[in-house]
Amino acid sequence: MLRALDIQAAPVAEPLLDAVRIIAGTETTAIRPLTFLRRTSKWHRHLNNDDGNRLWEIAVLCHLRDAFRSGDIWLAHSRRYGDLKDALVPADVARATPRLAMPFEPEIWLADRKSRLTDGLQRLARAAKVGAIPGGSIEDGVLKIDRLTAAVPEEADAMVLDLYNRLPEIRITDLLLEVDDEVGFTETFTHLRTGVPFKDRVGMLNVLLAEGLNLGLSKMAGATNTHDYFQLSRLSRWHVESEANGTCPGHGDRRPICLADGPVLGRRHHRVQ
Repeated sequence: MLRALDIQAAPVAEPLLDAVRIIAGTETTAIRPLTFLRRTSKWHRHLNNDDGNRLWEIAVLCHLRDAFRSGDIWLAHSRRYGDLKDALVPADVARATPRLAMPFEPEIWLADRKSRLTDGLQRLARAAKVGAIPGGSIEDGVLKIDRLTAAVPEEADAMVLDLYNRLPEIRITDLLLEVDDEVGFTETFTHLRTGVPFKDRVGMLNVLLAEGLNLGLSKMAGATNTHDYFQLSRLSRWHVESEANGTCPGHGDRRPICLADGPVLGRRHHRVQ
């Protein structure tokens, strides 16, 4: 399997990639290197009495798994374990962007910030000499900043709560169902192998909420009374993760969801539970 995969690595993971090549059989050597291990790694203690290099191979595969997760090692044609640079905007496109808020060359930006910092320190020094630091003072060689007072009227909190209570309550999944009825964004989450659309819309929305809120499927299963973890995990595995989301809105030739959700979401206001 390792010989069939086109595994590439960053310079920091080259020792690990060399060890992987030994396991794959593309490199032959009697020495089992340990350079991919940290000096404080507990694997050193276990590998001292390793007979037949079995533990060494397990250590290499465990570190290979962690390297895939961190992005130090990637597969050339994988979406889930691909090169993280592929998710970035190409340098040529970023350089030609007229709305870029900062210069493309970091040296120019750093020089500008250093100039601003020097000017600010000089103005602070002049104000300190005459005791005119705005919003602060220097006492016994210690800079003290006056505490800012709240500029929001006290009645604002009561007004916000009153407006919030006037909104009709609605479950967030019900709100997403309304949006889905108008837009149909869940239709693109088809089965990874068969391409068949899913039938459990509420379950799919729970999975999308768990991913979007970074809540996790376990906590989402505990927060809902309609699906358990295994049901959500099955939907996520076959309809959302990895290559299954390759045709979702914004990833392919279909129009992004942001072009259609404005009128739908703006039509009615709800207080989400």
